[in-house]
Amino acid sequence: MSSRRKPNHSGKLDLSTHTCVSSSAPALTIHDSVFKALTGAALGKTNKSLSRSALQLLTRIALAAANTEPPQVDCSVCCGERDTCVNCDAVLDQPRLFCTEACQQQAGLVRYLRRTIEDGRILDNEILEAVGTRIVILNGGGYPARARKISQARRDEIILRDRSVCQICGKPGTEIDHIDGSSDDPANLRLLCGPCNRRRVEIAIRTVTANSDPELFAYIEALAEDTAHRAAAGLPIRFVDDAGWSTQWRIVQNRLRTRWSD
Repeated sequence: MSSRRKPNHSGKLDLSTHTCVSSSAPALTIHDSVFKALTGAALGKTNKSLSRSALQLLTRIALAAANTEPPQVDCSVCCGERDTCVNCDAVLDQPRLFCTEACQQQAGLVRYLRRTIEDGRILDNEILEAVGTRIVILNGGGYPARARKISQARRDEIILRDRSVCQICGKPGTEIDHIDGSSDDPANLRLLCGPCNRRRVEIAIRTVTANSDPELFAYIEALAEDTAHRAAAGLPIRFVDDAGWSTQWRIVQNRLRTRWSD
């Protein structure tokens, strides 16, 4: 059992005023259906690597929820008091929120897990595959979103060229895929549907063990434990884990910039 102090806060964070708003919502719980699925039956029935990756993480979350006391919520960054990554506490040399894109993506995964566990959608097949995709990408160091950002004009060009259909299965296409690397040259871009794009990720999965790659294995284990612990907490352990972050991050960013300019 954890010996950490219980939180001083009884609700979710309000970053605009740096207070904690009282909330009657119960602490995050893992639904009974999720617990039943995590007995191993569901894990044994799926042959999809992405879904298996998601279920393995959910097992960690269930264990963390059963064995962890509520954490102390740290609000110090809300006032711009710390020059550290809001996801991992790495020291930053400029007024930004995250040290890497991978950290930003892990925080997004934690919020997504908390939201889909709370509303009961976490065991939907599409959700499991989406979670599995995020896990695999994070294990590989994160998705290079900035490097692979393409303009709307280029996006429209590819959609028109590929006639709005997936270039693998022929179904309606929804996502632009980089075939090799991050170049936005049209020859390196194609339109895919969501399932085909996820299968591309699944094909690239490789098994990592403590013997085959000790450093990467340790990174993946630490990432999984941290993500599970934060997803299972009743109150958000980090304010970046809070559902309100998506609308309030600019407040924190502006405070950091103001302090750096003083």
